[in-house]
Amino acid sequence: MGSGLVKTIVVLILLSALAFVVGSLSSDGLKSAMAPVGLLVLGVSLMCLGRYSWALVFILPSAVSALDISFLKELPIAYITSGGLLVYWLIMYIMGYVKITWHKSTVIDIATLIFSLYFAFTWVMHPVTISAFVNEITDVGYASIGGKDYIWFVFASLTYIFISIIPMEMDRMGKLLKVCFWITVFCLLITTAKGVLLAAKKQADVLVEGEGARDSGFVALGTAIFTYVVCKYDIVRILCSPWKIILIVASTFGVAVSGYRNLILQFAVVGLFSQFLKRRLLLTLLPCAVFYVALLVLSHGGVLNNIPYGVQRVISSVPGAEVSNRRAAQEAKASLEWRYQMWEWAMDPSSGYIKDYTWGDGFGQSAYWYRLYRINLNRGKVRYGDQEIFAKQGQWHSGPITAIHRTGYVGLCLVSMWSLVVVFYTVRVCLFVRHIKYSEYFLYYLMSTLLIIFQFYASAGTFIHIFGGYFYLALVKMVFSLGIKCGHIKPLFNKQNYVPLMVKAIEDVQHGPAKPGEQVAKV
Repeated sequence: MGSGLVKTIVVLILLSALAFVVGSLSSDGLKSAMAPVGLLVLGVSLMCLGRYSWALVFILPSAVSALDISFLKELPIAYITSGGLLVYWLIMYIMGYVKITWHKSTVIDIATLIFSLYFAFTWVMHPVTISAFVNEITDVGYASIGGKDYIWFVFASLTYIFISIIPMEMDRMGKLLKVCFWITVFCLLITTAKGVLLAAKKQADVLVEGEGARDSGFVALGTAIFTYVVCKYDIVRILCSPWKIILIVASTFGVAVSGYRNLILQFAVVGLFSQFLKRRLLLTLLPCAVFYVALLVLSHGGVLNNIPYGVQRVISSVPGAEVSNRRAAQEAKASLEWRYQMWEWAMDPSSGYIKDYTWGDGFGQSAYWYRLYRINLNRGKVRYGDQEIFAKQGQWHSGPITAIHRTGYVGLCLVSMWSLVVVFYTVRVCLFVRHIKYSEYFLYYLMSTLLIIFQFYASAGTFIHIFGGYFYLALVKMVFSLGIKCGHIKPLFNKQNYVPLMVKAIEDVQHGPAKPGEQVAKV
């Protein structure tokens, strides 16, 4: 019996079982039906994709977001999928259906290994009970709970290993990234449309200036559109095309409505870096300067008085700009002062919030204190978001401060060195892929490592952001390894003897010049 017929029979059996499960559990609620249904759908997907099953790591997070299932939103879907796929891939390898390789980059592997070992060391020094497995209020036998970061660490490490062992070719990888990107956009369109319809039903889609409403429903889609456009086209082609300008403006406005200033800074990083790769950085600065001057003129002229509250909150942080909504400006300023105050507490040893500045306090917190906090929160005696509560929970809204609290100055140095390695190799790989086929899709995913590092240091970064970068770092390592194999990336520490030009000219006369194809461009 052929393998194609076997696959068809298995798929039909799984689909029949899926229909039976959905019908039998439809009356028991969504949660009880999602587990078996999800496993069956995943099984069908694995059977259909086969050796391309790693594409599910990209597709499933967006698909789950489009389904809008609340109890799945907090889970690291991509990483859980990677853990399962790693087991599936090893089973197929044992059965002889696939091969295993290792996309080697010694510096990246060593830096990631050192940082991972130190993170595991923090758990040995400060063991905690994973709060997801206990009830914080009723279970009283635990001294320290927390540990969400450790769960991310485990799944991130499995993902790093999984991506590193997949045999891949550059052209095949480009095709997969292209398919994954457009599936992601399709899912984001569904998610955004559902959000707009729900907002219209609740009459919450109209952003009234005095109410201070903010809408984050367009953030994901706007970020995807903006990143894709600037990765595919240079600034000249964007300015010469009305529809490209419309996409840039619409996506930027959709994100600005959310009021998150760090996202607009992220847009600036993506835009400037992508144009740097296309050698259009200096040319890009001219329209940026024109836009800045126009923004100042319009804000002082009162033209921007009726724009949504979230946009005014973003504009209020621009030097020299004025907004009509004083609450937006005051809230933006108070947000910074709120952070500065907590950072002073964190760096003051007498405050007692951080006990060990050298090795850190680990990722747990007092179970007794957290139990009292939850009880008082349910009774309305405390308000979520209080500054002191955030400080006691270690939510410092700063990546470096969080690193000092959890892992000490030693951990901050290690994560900073790891970040430098990530940035260096990401830039090298992006310089390589800018000239190959499917370059815009490569850049779209590879630049995510830079954005993760940016978010960690410039915004409310946590170690979950760092472990979120393990997946994209594995992609960077894969492309770097493939680039070395095809000869387009020059490996580091490659010893080459210096040959004077006169000696080289004599060798060319004696042996003839190098044939075309023997010399390749080095990055």
